[in-house]
Amino acid sequence: MKNTTSFIFIGILCSVFLASNGEKECPMKEALAESIEACKDKISEDSAKLLKADETADNEEIRAFKACVMIHGGILEDQKIKIDKIQEMLKNHVEEEEMENVMTVMKICQGEAEIGADDGEVATLFINCFKKATADSNAAK
Repeated sequence: MKNTTSFIFIGILCSVFLASNGEKECPMKEALAESIEACKDKISEDSAKLLKADETADNEEIRAFKACVMIHGGILEDQKIKIDKIQEMLKNHVEEEEMENVMTVMKICQGEAEIGADDGEVATLFINCFKKATADSNAAK
């Protein structure tokens, strides 16, 4: 299950990032690989398969897994998204002009996500918001 779990979460974050930036390599993959490994026990094989089939799939296990990865990776703490940590991960991979756009979206999504009742909900709301904003932005191009 390790590879499935790693693939799924990295896939979600990278698909969002790559769609917004046009990069071929995802800087979050390396940064969060250790966190994904540390959190793989939070998600069952069934939930991992569900998430692989549908990136928007949602249940308690999926939320716990997303929160664990984000907490372990230092980008979520006490139901707060740490935008500065994400910016640090991306700074050598995103051009300055594009970084402004990415950070604007992240700040909007941060506000929307931090109304969540717990870390799992915050993580899920943040990822879904960023994914939707990226899809909307690409559709408008």
